[in-house]
Amino acid sequence: MQRFSPVGVAWYGATRNGLLEETGCVAEEVVRHTLRAGDVPKAVYQNLAEQPRKRWPTPWRDAILDYIGRRAVISAPIAE
Repeated sequence: MQRFSPVGVAWYGATRNGLLEETGCVAEEVVRHTLRAGDVPKAVYQNLAEQPRKRWPTPWRDAILDYIGRRAVISAPIAE
């Protein structure tokens, strides 16, 4: 598989709030820290990999799947 150059991708979604709270990234509605790639459960990566297959065409799909497959992903809570 072709390797891609470093690129930043922002994927916003409010479906992982429980995970961010469970891991202490968010406490009492305050953002404490970012969830590192190694701390993201395997099941979350599997679920994330399903989404690009449904939503994005190549080459974007391939790039996103490459990052997910290498666990080169972080989860950064966003506060308003």
